Amino acid sequence: MVSMEYVAIKSYVSKLLFQIQTEINISNSDECIKIDRALHMMRFIRPLCDELRKHTVNYQFRDEAEEIYFFKELKSEVLSKYMYYNKIYVIESKFPTGSEVVQKEYLYNELNSLTFYFSRNLDFYEYYRSKSTYLDRYYFTRNQNDLRICTDSSHIDKDPFIFKRI
Repeated sequence: MVSMEYVAIKSYVSKLLFQIQTEINISNSDECIKIDRALHMMRFIRPLCDELRKHTVNYQFRDEAEEIYFFKELKSEVLSKYMYYNKIYVIESKFPTGSEVVQKEYLYNELNSLTFYFSRNLDFYEYYRSKSTYLDRYYFTRNQNDLRICTDSSHIDKDPFIFKRI
């Protein structure tokens, strides 16, 4: 049986995602996104992420499955929106004003950086995208960090936040 508090959190996350999607639609942020639009979306989403954290930081999940579902499915969807616009902001804010050759080189370097990041975290991405579950306890629950598995910064994003990253 699902607790009423958990139903409220799921509903709350749905509301946040609806707000984010509405703002994306209003600002046409699915088109070519420039630095000011990315910054606007970051400023819009960040307080929503903070609110979600406040709602869940002291929440006691009914069981491990409920906790995994929250961190793997619900929270990750909200956080991914912020991370997307943050990356666009970083790329756009450092975009060179030089020649087309310099600009292309910059974009190729950014693409290589993204490729390297995904390659470095390939195990996690393959795990997540294949909908595997055997490591969910380590990736998506609180206080289950196994630093041998989480070799990157993914364990820092878990609630409660030990470090304020964003």
